[in-house]
Amino acid sequence: MTRHDNTAKGPEEGDYAEMTTATITLQVNADLAQACRSAPLNDKSKLRLLLNLWLRELFLRSTSLTALMDEVSDRAQARGHG
Repeated sequence: MTRHDNTAKGPEEGDYAEMTTATITLQVNADLAQACRSAPLNDKSKLRLLLNLWLRELFLRSTSLTALMDEVSDRAQARGHG
C-alpha cells in the first residue's frame, strides 16, 4: 500500500470531508481493467468515489458483501437502473 499526501473529497453525512488517500491493487478481469485504464478522468473519479463508498461500507461498518450487493442492487432498481 502506498500512502499519498494528497487529499480527496468524499461525501460524509451529506457534506464533503477531506481524507488522506492510499493506493491498493485489486485483481479484475482483463476487459474491465482495460475499460478502467481508458476511461475519461471524470469516470475514473466517479469510480474511485464509488469504490471508496463500497469498501468503507464493507470493511468499516461490518456489512457483509452479500448484504452490500443487495443494497446496491436495491438502490439501482429504485433509480430505474436495473
